[in-house]
Amino acid sequence: MGETITLRTGVIYDKNHNPVPDGTQVKFLFTAGASDSGLVQQVTGSTVGGVARTVYRLQNTGALEIRVVSEPATLSRVLRLNISPSGAVVITAVTPTSQPTETPTPTATHTPSPSPTPTPSPTPQPVPHPGAGQWLLSILLIALGAGGFFYLGRTAGLLRWGVRWGLLSACGGLLAYSYLAAGLPGSVSFLNTYGAWGILWFTALGVMLGWLLGWIWWRRMRLRARQEPITGKRQK
Repeated sequence: MGETITLRTGVIYDKNHNPVPDGTQVKFLFTAGASDSGLVQQVTGSTVGGVARTVYRLQNTGALEIRVVSEPATLSRVLRLNISPSGAVVITAVTPTSQPTETPTPTATHTPSPSPTPTPSPTPQPVPHPGAGQWLLSILLIALGAGGFFYLGRTAGLLRWGVRWGLLSACGGLLAYSYLAAGLPGSVSFLNTYGAWGILWFTALGVMLGWLLGWIWWRRMRLRARQEPITGKRQK
């Protein structure tokens, strides 16, 4: 008798399952005889870091129950002390059967806090655009195509048409490259599908179309030249 015991609560949480702020009032209730009618003393303490502490002096032998109340939390674990006249103390911790009212913790309400703001982030996707490397490779490809078709006409004995084929193929390649570089209709979807390197084969396609136009031109001129002598003889 006459000795003091130091009591400490566990971490007291609020409805959001966060430790209560410092200075929250906590009541330590001491009941003699394990009955609410035999309330001995009520000591008020404050929380620090979510934990409240107090000191109590033992005055009588027998049963003593200790519980804690911090509004609106009114349910806590109960400590039962059985103090014998010889000074022996038996301590029993009793957990309440019913759960506290804080079970419906609205933590789920915080889950929608990450609103769909990150969704607009993928929208500004960089559109592939011809860079210096693609430009240089395209110019080399156009030069090689024009030189190749010029050489083809020259070896076939068509020097004039070799020059025309080279110029037309170069114009076709430049037009194809400029179409993509200027972002004209359809170029954005094409670059998104085939990437920046699709510029090379699109430029090569322009070179081939330019030469094909020159070849059709040469073919028609050749057919016309074959028909002119025949019509001249008939007129005579």
